[in-house]
Order: sequence, then structure tokens, then C-alpha cells
Amino acid sequence: MNYKVISYFCDIDDSLYYTKCSIDLIKSLENFNVDYDIKEIESLGSYKLNCSRKPKYILDKLEMENSPLLWLDIDTVLLKSPKDFENLPHETDVAISTSMSDIRGIKASPLFFNNTENAKNFLCQWVEAIEHNLKGDIELFDHEPLFGIIQEFLPHINIKFVGPDYCAWPGQETESTVMIMGLSDVDSKKESLRKMGMTEDVIEWQSVGRKNED
Repeated sequence: MNYKVISYFCDIDDSLYYTKCSIDLIKSLENFNVDYDIKEIESLGSYKLNCSRKPKYILDKLEMENSPLLWLDIDTVLLKSPKDFENLPHETDVAISTSMSDIRGIKASPLFFNNTENAKNFLCQWVEAIEHNLKGDIELFDHEPLFGIIQEFLPHINIKFVGPDYCAWPGQETESTVMIMGLSDVDSKKESLRKMGMTEDVIEWQSVGRKNED
């Protein structure tokens, strides 16, 4: 199944963290001859708000492209071509990476969406869940609502899983790892994590950034 990789980036501060990540990801996609559409968009001023745009952005692109899409967070590090998504059954609606081969280890990138009504309905529900959290000023990112949407849709649509080694946390990659998950190191993210009640050790663990590549 042919697909296009999509993503966006928007810097929050003058570190240009996400711009640098975009350069690396684009270079990797070109090296692996993978079709992509990666855009810089205007920042809304915080990590939380910028992340919250993800499902609406994907939905708009899916309707515009009218073909399957693979979302990668912009700070993803590609070690191999993500060609496994080409081999998904045509009836697949959504495909997700997980660290535990089932719903318990879901990651918010990579995310594959086929050009189906089921996939579009899934994204619409994700958009609504994020809008609800934003209206209530609930300190969550894009991925927490995603987990609940997957549980709701799992019995009703065709969801496939890749993993557990497919997308690894920084420093935990194996020979079969295709990509390393981004854990951005920006102050706006850390501030949101503090508001969520996380300890400083957990915050640092969640904010590895590009350190493992130095």
C-alpha cells in the first residue's frame, strides 16, 4: 500500500530544536526514497498547543491527499526505511506502533491512516477529544486522548500494530528497530509535565532530546 509521510514543525524558542529535527528527518526520508510532505507552521506558543493540532492536521491532509498517510513526529530518528507500512492489508484503517505488541504500549508516532471513512471518523473523534480538553484547560498532550480513542474504536475498525521493537525509546534500540521515538527537550514541554504532577526525574526521562546522538 503506497503512502506519504507527513509531519509539521514549529519552534517554541530560539533553540530551533524542531527546525533542526526537521532537517534530519527530511534528509533520512530522501535517503530512503520515501515520499513526504513536511511543513513548518506557525507556533501557537506552547508545546501543548502545538501538539494539540496533530489530529486535525492529519485529517485535513488525509482529505486533501485522498490516499494513505503515515504521520511521524518531527523529532523521529529513522534508522531504516519504514517500508513495513507498504505491506499492510488493504482493509487496514489505522496502524499504530506499540512497545508491547498490543494496545497497552501504544505510541503516538508513527501513526498510519488509510484513506477510509473509519480512519477519518477515528481522527474526528480524536480532534473532538482534544478540543474538549483544551476548553476545560486540561493539561494533556495529543497522545493521552489518543489512547482512549483507540480503546473505543478497537472492536469496530481494522487496527494493526507494529512493534514492539519497531519504534524504540532513545537508547533502547535493537537490530530490528526502524525508528527512534522523539522525546523533545524544550522548556514548554517540561512546564506542562510539571503541571501534570510529574517529578523532575520523570520529566528528564521524558525529555531526552537529541542527547543520545551526540
